Amino acid sequence: MSSGNYRGLSLSMNHHLQKLARHSKSRRFIVVPTAFLAAISAYGQSIPLPGSQQSPTFTSAPLPGSESGDANPAARAVPAVAPPVKLPPQSALLQVQSAYQKLPLSVDDAKERLADLKARLAVARPKEIQEPIFHMCEWLADMADAHWRLCLALSKNEATRAASASERNLAIKFSSLKHEAWLLKAELFIRQQRLPEALGPLVDIVVAEPKSPTGIAAYEKLKEIGFSEEA
Repeated sequence: MSSGNYRGLSLSMNHHLQKLARHSKSRRFIVVPTAFLAAISAYGQSIPLPGSQQSPTFTSAPLPGSESGDANPAARAVPAVAPPVKLPPQSALLQVQSAYQKLPLSVDDAKERLADLKARLAVARPKEIQEPIFHMCEWLADMADAHWRLCLALSKNEATRAASASERNLAIKFSSLKHEAWLLKAELFIRQQRLPEALGPLVDIVVAEPKSPTGIAAYEKLKEIGFSEEA
């Protein structure tokens, strides 16, 4: 039923009720108050019809934190700015490059570097000489291992047996220089009162070459710190 039909029905009911009210005395009908008639007329004009354009409309609730109920908060989002990348200072890069360039490749260069570190250990503060000594220990160990691997690889071919023997001699020399670096490392620990940490390198030196000057010096250090006793 359309809105016009509803309104027509209301007007018709209003007209009949008024007519009945005028003849209530002669026909003994119930008198209907005028206010009731006005209410019926208003009700007929205000009832929303199914499918009509007068149906209420609903709006979506605003999003949390939204002031205007905008359904697209990304439109107001501020793009994140990545923090600037901090590069190491040029002086630090130069120090790393300088330390890398000082790593020895030959036996003679390694001897010179060890002599320099030994002289610096006697006068410098432990923190200033610690990193160079640690780096030298690792580097000489790698050099000895590299020459030993070459010795094993070259020994498999008759034509390269002479080169294998040369690599074996270099491996032995670098191994001895590695022990000298370990002795400096142990002396550094002793100066820092880190006696338990000095035991490892000292014992390894004595076990590897007990009769060499480096092995004898290492054993003397063990007696100085109270680990070994006089015979």
